[in-house]
Amino acid sequence: MENRLTRFVYDHSPWFLRKVCASYYGWTKRRRRFRGTYDTWARLFEEARAWSESELRAFQNEKLAAQVCHAYQHAPYYRELFDRLKLRPHDVRTIEDLPKLPILDKETVRREGGRILSDQFDPRKLIWHPTSGSTGTPLQIPWQQSMEQMEWAFVWARFRPGVTRNDPCSTFTGVEIIPASRKRPPFWMDNWAAHQRMYSIFHMSEDNLHYYYQALNRRYSKYLAGYSSALAVVADYMLRHGLKLDRPPSHFFAASEELQPQNAEIIRQAFGCQVWNRYGQGELVGSITQYECGHMHYDMDFSIIEFLPVGEEDGMTMAEVIGTNMHELAWPLLRYRTGDVVAYDSHDRCSRGVPGQIVRRVHGRTGAFFTLPNGSRIINITVIARKCTNIRFMQVVQEVLGEIVIRVVRSLNFGPRDEERIRREFRRKLGDEIKIRIEYVDEIRRSKSGKYMAIVNRVGQSPQEA
Repeated sequence: MENRLTRFVYDHSPWFLRKVCASYYGWTKRRRRFRGTYDTWARLFEEARAWSESELRAFQNEKLAAQVCHAYQHAPYYRELFDRLKLRPHDVRTIEDLPKLPILDKETVRREGGRILSDQFDPRKLIWHPTSGSTGTPLQIPWQQSMEQMEWAFVWARFRPGVTRNDPCSTFTGVEIIPASRKRPPFWMDNWAAHQRMYSIFHMSEDNLHYYYQALNRRYSKYLAGYSSALAVVADYMLRHGLKLDRPPSHFFAASEELQPQNAEIIRQAFGCQVWNRYGQGELVGSITQYECGHMHYDMDFSIIEFLPVGEEDGMTMAEVIGTNMHELAWPLLRYRTGDVVAYDSHDRCSRGVPGQIVRRVHGRTGAFFTLPNGSRIINITVIARKCTNIRFMQVVQEVLGEIVIRVVRSLNFGPRDEERIRREFRRKLGDEIKIRIEYVDEIRRSKSGKYMAIVNRVGQSPQEA
């Protein structure tokens, strides 16, 4: 569990002790994820691969009816909502009944807070899990212990073909593992418990990228995982300098942001590996996974998704993702607006018969970045925003090199200490060389695709244009 004390101890410990700390933390996560109900969930997701679409639909209706009854009986928000609408749980028993309920947006979730939480669960015993933060300010979502095991059972049953949990891997995520002030390698940390090397995404300047390449080449990884926009920076460097790994990985599993087609192609070219994509979110209301057939399919055994059309793009339907979690009892979310948009053709059919709507593209988390004075690209602010307090939304805008503007929509309780915390957290991650200005706004404008953009860069270029 990270807090100020453990962070201070970690940042000021000798390098070997940092590895011990990282590996111990990795061991606790591995133990938490793969015990308890993990095997039960894994069997379900393995067996459900053979189910027909009609069997999956029946499974969804059964789980939905149980979820609605549970929400009405144990969550004050839903009990009052149903009573106000003059509905009873038996009125919403199938997916076709869901439109009887209003769409639940993030602002309502923030406002209602614990009233959506089931009274059957002690909040102190839940895992408070931040979302990926495509809005710039993650929600704190409570999970039952079994939900973390469910998520990882699904990942290993469906989204990690060709590899095992014991295979060596390298990851590129927003985990804060290296101090922002560090100027020399290593810019990575080993987690021995998971055979994992974690690379910092905050030190990827042009001068440092050769160290990243050397580290990847010296330590074999069966697969890579994490932010595609971060790995694409390394891949682009390798292509520009004609570099190849002596033992390349066989797979890259994209996570936590939209997989841009150009980034996928750069990674394939540089590493010669297969690139896999999955869409999901911390609220556990939707999963769309790329399978061996080559398509991304809506995972009907994971949750319920309604695709609400909002327009067309290149002859395909653009639809908003409205999700309902059907396994999470502690935090029932019925018709939750994710803020993400997908593109699909209703006439698509999978040649291998994999059930679930085929999705061509997911316009969700983006690969935008801003640039530090040393040339490093910062592609995700979730790790910073999650430690800031009393804010509704946050966005970083870069219009000139060497400076960023942090746009903040304040909550009612926002005060001077909250502003100080914003500055402190950004400085700790980004260092002292970049100029930071905070601008308070009433709202964050949406992009053309209807998304809140956590990062807006009006001067940067994509990795392949650098």
